[in-house]
Amino acid sequence: MRDLEKFCTKLTTNILNGQLFITFLRDLTEIMIKELPKDPLMKNSYFEEKFIDYMEYKIENITLEAQDPSLKAKFDKPLLQLITNYALMRTLFPKKEDSKLFKKIWGLMKFCPMISVYGLHSLNIGNFLNAIVPLKKSTKCEPKDIKIFLTETMYAYDKSFIEFVQSKFMSVASWLVLINGRFFKSMEDSDKNLD
Repeated sequence: MRDLEKFCTKLTTNILNGQLFITFLRDLTEIMIKELPKDPLMKNSYFEEKFIDYMEYKIENITLEAQDPSLKAKFDKPLLQLITNYALMRTLFPKKEDSKLFKKIWGLMKFCPMISVYGLHSLNIGNFLNAIVPLKKSTKCEPKDIKIFLTETMYAYDKSFIEFVQSKFMSVASWLVLINGRFFKSMEDSDKNLD
C-alpha cells in the first residue's frame, strides 16, 4: 500500500511539475525521428509552415468562440489541445521561436484563466508556457504578471458569484412567497366551500 501511495504521489507531482509532459514530448520526438524516412519531417519547411498555419487557425477559432459567452465553458479541451500542440511544435522545431504566436497563445489566458486538465487538476496557460516552452528572448505579453492577473480574475469571479447567488436567492424567495400566497389562498377558498 505504501508503494502504491508513493507511486501516486510521484506521478501527481510529476504531472504538476510538468515532468511527465516533458518526458512525453521527448519520447514522442524520438519515436518520430526513428520512424520517419531519411528526410525527417522536422527538416521539412513545408510541414513547419503548415503546422504554424494550423496553430494560427486554432487560435483564431478559439478567439472567435470566446466572443460567445455560452461557449466559454467548452474552452478547456481546445485550449489544452492548442498548448499541447504548440509544445509539440516547439519540440519538433527547436530553432523556430515565433514570439508572435507565443503572444497570441499567452493572450488566450484572458478568456480562460485556468484550464481544467482532469479532476481537480488545472493549469494556467502562462505558467505552462513559461515552464515547458519558454522563449529564449523575453517578450512583452499581456497580461504581464500572471499572479496579479489571476488574483484580479479570481476576485472578479468571487464577486460575480456572490451577486449571482444573491440574485438567485431573491428569485427563489419571491417564488416561495408567491407559491405560499397561492397555497394559503386555495386553502381559504376550500374552507369557504366546505362551509
